[in-house]
Formats: sequence, C-alpha cells, structure tokens
Amino acid sequence: MRFWRWLRDRLRPADFRREVAGKATDLLTVHGPLAYRVAREQARMERAARRGTEVRFWSRVAVEIARREGWADQIGVKGSDRWRMP
Repeated sequence: MRFWRWLRDRLRPADFRREVAGKATDLLTVHGPLAYRVAREQARMERAARRGTEVRFWSRVAVEIARREGWADQIGVKGSDRWRMP
C-alpha cells in the first residue's frame, strides 16, 4: 500500500501539495500555535514505525505550517540550510 502512495505522490505532485496544504490548514484550525509541534510529533511517530512515505508527508505539513506562520527560515527548510559549510 505504501508503494502506491509513494508512486501517486511522485506522479501527481500537485495533488500531494494540495493534500499537504489541506492538512496544514486543518491542523492550524484545530491546534492553533501548537500545529507545528503536532505535525513534527506525527512525523517522528511515522519515522519510528519506518513508514517513509508518511514521514515525508508529515514533514512537509510541518514545513508548510512554519511557512504560513512566517518562521520557515528558522527551521532549515532546504538541505543547504541544514548543512552549512564553515
């Protein structure tokens, strides 16, 4: 089942982005300022369960929430933000 979700996410990136945006909106509505924390915790649980496709989804939701709240630059959205060269 995970393979089909992975394939769908790669073949239809607009649908994936729309799903991420919808989930981010839902979390912000329900949890308000704790929405980012909820999304990160869900990503951690999926990582512990070794469900890579779900980890990717929840991580993107967390990044979308951070972007909407105006502090995406503080979390390292891009790989180059995480691995700074001295």
